[in-house]
Amino acid sequence: MACTLSMHKGVYYNMRLQRILVALATGIAAAAAGFGSAANAVPTSGPLASTQEPSPSSEGTSPPRPLTACGTEPVATFSYTWQGLTFNIPTGVFFTHCIYGSGLIGTDDYASIDRVGPGYYSGQFCNWRIDFKYYDINGKNYQTSAGTTQNSCNWLPDRRRRQSFQMKSGTACAILYVLNKERVRQCHNITP
Repeated sequence: MACTLSMHKGVYYNMRLQRILVALATGIAAAAAGFGSAANAVPTSGPLASTQEPSPSSEGTSPPRPLTACGTEPVATFSYTWQGLTFNIPTGVFFTHCIYGSGLIGTDDYASIDRVGPGYYSGQFCNWRIDFKYYDINGKNYQTSAGTTQNSCNWLPDRRRRQSFQMKSGTACAILYVLNKERVRQCHNITP
């Protein structure tokens, strides 16, 4: 039987898979290079490479480092009931979170569900939302960008926050809620 996905959708899913693989490779490269967190890892090639060249400073201080981090967290299997229907989220479902910016200024925060293997064809997310939460170095939440609850079902929920926002040293997290219950979170350490 011929593939039922159109070329447009096939390209879309290939791009999502490529993003997962790049995020995993970035994390592995950061660990191998001795970086403390993926937020400090700046790829030198590929789709996440920084195009920003460090500029010399007249005061002798370093310019802000590019802030680029992507990470993927597996979603634990779970079942839930919504509007009388039972939904099962299987293995093979991942939550990917990418953040971009420079220094402590974020310019883009993005999170989405990605699927592979058994999770590719089953389990919708209903009544969901994605929040972006930011914590200082003491773990205190100082900023939340709450998503809108989607009172419908979606195979690939995602959310993008594309605006400039100030951060502090600490942690930036994306959190997926289903029926107002946290199901998965993916975080990055933020250091200037």
